[in-house]
Amino acid sequence: MRKVQKTLALELLQMLADSHRTAAGYMERGMPDAALSVFADCQQCAIRLGEFIEHEEGVDDFAVRTLESYCELLYQASRGLSDPVHAKKTLEQLHQALLKVEQHITQDIPTTIEVVFLPYKASMWDSMESIWRAADADPHCNAYVVPIPYYDRNPDCTLGLRHYEGELYPPEVPAVHYSEYDLEKRRPDVVFIHNPYDDCNRVTTVDPEYYSDKVKAHTDCLVYVDYGIPYWIPLKPNAAGGFLSSVYLHSDLIIFHSQEYAENMRIHINQVAPEEMRRNAVGKVVALGSPKFDAVLHASREDYPLPSAWQQRINGKKVLLYSTALKALLEETEQFITRLVAELKFFRKQEDVVLWWRPHPLSAATLFGMRPNLLQKYEQIVTQYQREGWGIYDETTLLHRAIAWSDGCYTDESSLLFLYLATGKPFVCRTFYQLKHQVSEPSQDFTPILDRQIANMQTARGANIYHENMAIWWHCFADRDIYGETQYDNFLARFLHFVLYEDQYPQAKLYRKLKRKMFEESVVNPGGTAGQKIYEFVKQKVWE
Repeated sequence: MRKVQKTLALELLQMLADSHRTAAGYMERGMPDAALSVFADCQQCAIRLGEFIEHEEGVDDFAVRTLESYCELLYQASRGLSDPVHAKKTLEQLHQALLKVEQHITQDIPTTIEVVFLPYKASMWDSMESIWRAADADPHCNAYVVPIPYYDRNPDCTLGLRHYEGELYPPEVPAVHYSEYDLEKRRPDVVFIHNPYDDCNRVTTVDPEYYSDKVKAHTDCLVYVDYGIPYWIPLKPNAAGGFLSSVYLHSDLIIFHSQEYAENMRIHINQVAPEEMRRNAVGKVVALGSPKFDAVLHASREDYPLPSAWQQRINGKKVLLYSTALKALLEETEQFITRLVAELKFFRKQEDVVLWWRPHPLSAATLFGMRPNLLQKYEQIVTQYQREGWGIYDETTLLHRAIAWSDGCYTDESSLLFLYLATGKPFVCRTFYQLKHQVSEPSQDFTPILDRQIANMQTARGANIYHENMAIWWHCFADRDIYGETQYDNFLARFLHFVLYEDQYPQAKLYRKLKRKMFEESVVNPGGTAGQKIYEFVKQKVWE
């Protein structure tokens, strides 16, 4: 029986006990008709309670049988109102019957909770999946995955194309259509969400019926799990003022991957939020890790068989994951397009490595909503890449397949940096700086760059070589030596040489070890157990 249902049943039992005292008072004052009316109400209440328990626990449940006896006692009490001694004895029997039912409900009937997950894009399911697995494995939890619809935004921010991706979830995830799960009627004990924007996103929006304030109205525990894994972990709190998403205000719990980020969010809420919402900032923001890291750490190639065309294309070659993200697309749009064309031209010439291009799933929608003049150019590049067929184009929801199958990664600044850090495998962060010193030489040796990156990692936690306001300064893994103000004409060729021939670099094992150490020092529950820890923490909060 669900916790909320038990609470309601116990409240009904207390109402019945209170009614006994009311009936006793009427009898003492010589008002048998009034007492008889109270007993009639008690019988109706007991019948409804018994039917409810029978529906939940079965016809043979002890509480059901006891309530049937209780109704018989009520009948006897109503027949003996003229005999004070008999009436008093019957009232005591009624009271004892209620105590037995109460004890059975509280001690013998297992308490369950109902937990619902409301993802929207299937590609973002990794931010919830390990929590759902923990909930689904709990015999005292009824867990539901209810993908919700979302919309693209038109350039004028009106609602555009509507999407529903319930059919894209893994086959082992029993997705329930949102029309078949009524939040208001079911009132789940816990609701997990991972969209922080409500109506404040200019690219997409979940269906307004699922904005955080409306969902919160139908649950006692709304939990926001951070999807983005901010790769910039500020060491100092945000400045006073600024924007704060409404999700942070409406949620009862906010889960982050790091202690630093959680602490800064507490401070930011206290600076920006309305006064009535500041009181619980310390208790509602917690660092418990991220299910996204669980997915990375548990993923293997065996978990993700490839389409035959992709298998033939790879055929034993090394794989480079090529990720393009929204930040560069928006901030460096024209330069981003120019470099995209040049880099694809470079990779096409490489015979020993297969490029696995995985653009951010909202790339086209972002250009449509915010840079519509460049959408056609971008789509032409994608179409040509797909038509030529020399690389892999991956727009599926399976990010962790790409991570598991790749041997290295070349990416824009995005949360993929942090995810790939957990693997220990080589990665490079694409930047758009123009630096003073240009190195033009034919060597493909990655050693001078590798030595610099290792030195950076050994210098400070998170390689924060500039001591800027972040725990990890990702540019020390950039495609140019920003700290040394040096860039290499053939950086990508050098990096590919390292990916292809890592075993020829004596420092490679130390490089991987230091990356793993950075990851473990920067997140909470880095061992692949974040989802389990999050679920246990939330469940305990519900029990309190």
